[in-house]
Formats: sequence, structure tokens, C-alpha cells
Amino acid sequence: MVELANGKRSHVAGVERTSLQALRAWQSAIGIAVRLGSVDAGDWGRTRRWANPPRDPDLVDRLLESVEPLVNAKYPESAADVFEGWLRQAGTASQNANTFSRVTQPSAALQSVIEEGLSRHGRAHALIKRRLVGRDGLALDQRGWGVDDIPQPILP
Repeated sequence: MVELANGKRSHVAGVERTSLQALRAWQSAIGIAVRLGSVDAGDWGRTRRWANPPRDPDLVDRLLESVEPLVNAKYPESAADVFEGWLRQAGTASQNANTFSRVTQPSAALQSVIEEGLSRHGRAHALIKRRLVGRDGLALDQRGWGVDDIPQPILP
């Protein structure tokens, strides 16, 4: 942490980042871990976790220790394994992009880890889902279908 505060670059999930990106990753990971109940934060952090740092040094130590395996992972895949553990522990069966983005300030350094975790569960960004790509890789509008090919309901 001292090196990050002094502006030195660091790795987040195996990718070298600027000190600000790395600090944001720690901050975001802590927010996610607290929200998912992976670390006991007591009564700290109910609102605006990112703007209201805890004052208790023991709590800060616990928070940093809980997210260290995620931030210091060698690869995004192994960091996504940490997310998976947190999600299982929280009982979150159907995670989506909002599972991570709405609970704390976003972090560009964690985005690849979040996307890896979501891809394991068949989840994808809403824009990708809207493309409606079939299993054969062809988009819906490339199939040459006409209006007559669309099933119509029979009304009584």
C-alpha cells in the first residue's frame, strides 16, 4: 500500500496498472466483498463506502486481507475464482453486471475479472445479448428469414 500511495505501478489480477487504478481496484474489491458479506465490516459502509473510509485500523486490516487474494491473483481467471467463492458464500445464484457495478464505485482494473466471472455463468453484457447470435455464430439478421418465417399466435 505504501508503494501505491507513493505512485508506483502495481499488478491487479496479473495485469500491471497505475497506482490510481490499483488503489481503485482495492477500493472496489472491498466494496464488493462487504456487500456480498465476505468480510464482517460491522456497521461501517452502509452508505457510500467509497467516500467514508473506516477509522478502525483492525477493520482496515481485515478488509485488505479479505480482498488480497483477488487483487494479487496471478491471472484474471484466478481472481474470478475468488469472486465465485464470494458469490457462493452470499448465495447469489444469478449474478449479472449490476451485481458488481451497483454496489460500489467501478474499477477499470477489475473489469476483466468481472467479465471472466460473468462469462462462466452464461451471462454477458446486455449489448451482447441483444445481438441475438445463434449457436452457429450467425446473427438473427443474417439468416435470410422473412416475415413469413416468424410464428404468429392464433387468436380465437
